[in-house]
Amino acid sequence: MDNVPLFVTTATEFLSEQYDLCIYALGYEQRSSHVAKLRVDREGRSISVGFLPPRMFAYEKNKQWYQTHGTTVVECDDAVYRNTVETAIREATSSDHAKKRILIDISSVNRYRLATLVEVCRDTAITTDLEVDFV
Repeated sequence: MDNVPLFVTTATEFLSEQYDLCIYALGYEQRSSHVAKLRVDREGRSISVGFLPPRMFAYEKNKQWYQTHGTTVVECDDAVYRNTVETAIREATSSDHAKKRILIDISSVNRYRLATLVEVCRDTAITTDLEVDFV
């Protein structure tokens, strides 16, 4: 298998970039909507993946913000998470053979979800010209 290239960029470079898909974390902390709020007027397709109950702290407020701003909200447990992100990435990368760009917010994901995101992106990059920014 070929190596997947890794590029390090500045912390704010993602603010001006265009993405085919943005995957946001829907979590309990106020910070879990921060990245999306910085990009609110730049979106194409976006999905926010949250958790099943119990929900506490800022979760419902974050969920409401995402829904109000046109982001598809999916709430699932870790067992369904892989299928959720695979489907979103497949839909975003299947339209043509041009390079696809994805933004992934990892501010409120657990270790399992982070590893799943990396693995799905790696597997997709084998057959697709894919560039992913993790923030």
